[in-house]
Amino acid sequence: MLTLRAAREEDMPWVNEQYREVGFAASDYGNEIIALAEWNGEMAGVGRLVNMGQDTYEMGGIYVQERFRGKQAASAIVGLLVEEAGRRGIPHVYCIPFAHLESFYSRFGYKRVENESAVHPGVLKKYRWCRTEYPQETILMKLIP
Repeated sequence: MLTLRAAREEDMPWVNEQYREVGFAASDYGNEIIALAEWNGEMAGVGRLVNMGQDTYEMGGIYVQERFRGKQAASAIVGLLVEEAGRRGIPHVYCIPFAHLESFYSRFGYKRVENESAVHPGVLKKYRWCRTEYPQETILMKLIP
C-alpha cells in the first residue's frame, strides 16, 4: 500500500543516498519541502520543492526506486507537492524535467515556458546547467494553477 509523508530530518541520509545514486544534487532539509513515498512501510521514492527565493520554488528530485515503479508513487509525490505549493500560496513553481516527461507533468498543471525573461535567475541557472549536464533533453515548465 502506498503512503505519503513529509520527510523528517532523520530521513535525510536515505534521501541524499537516493540522490547520489542518480546524480542529483543533495537535499538541504531547511530550504526544501520534501515528500516521501512508502510502499508497505518501506521507503520507495522522494521528491522536493526547493526554495529559490522571491516566492519561487523549483520542483524536482522526483525519484522512485526501480523495484517500486509502476505503483503510481511518482504521480502521488508530484500531486502532493503541487497541492502543498497551492496550500502555501507559492506563486511561482517551476520544474525542469526530461523532455519525454512533458505530458506527465502537464497532467498536474505544468506548462512549457516559452519566454524565459520572467523566470527567476536561479531557476534559469539550474535549467542551463541541466541542459549541459544530462545527455537527455531537458525542458523548463511552470505550474499554472
